[in-house]
Parts: sequence; structure tokens; C-alpha cells
Amino acid sequence: MFTKARFFKCSLQVNPAGYIKYRGQQQIITEDEYNQNLLAASLEAGIEVIGLADHGSVAL
Repeated sequence: MFTKARFFKCSLQVNPAGYIKYRGQQQIITEDEYNQNLLAASLEAGIEVIGLADHGSVAL
């Protein structure tokens, strides 16, 4: 149990790979490549928490 506050570096408004199609543009990399690039960039920036914000879909 934590007895002190703990802070996380977060990115809480990240678009998923399919968002570019919602914007009417062509995706030039695969979803897996997008996810790997997102992971690499997040790790490089020291981000510990990612929140995906799929505003282009209401599917569950």
C-alpha cells in the first residue's frame, strides 16, 4: 500500500490507428506498426499510462 502520492506521466488523448480513416485519409502503415511506433515514442518520452480516445466510433 502506498503511503505517499505517486505521479504518473500520462498521455490521455491518444487516437487509435483507425482514426486517420475517420478523417478521410489513407493510412500508410499497418495497425501493428502504428501501435509499435506509439509504444516506442511513449517509452522514449517516459509515458507510463496511455488513454485511447476513439472519438470516431461508438462501437463497443
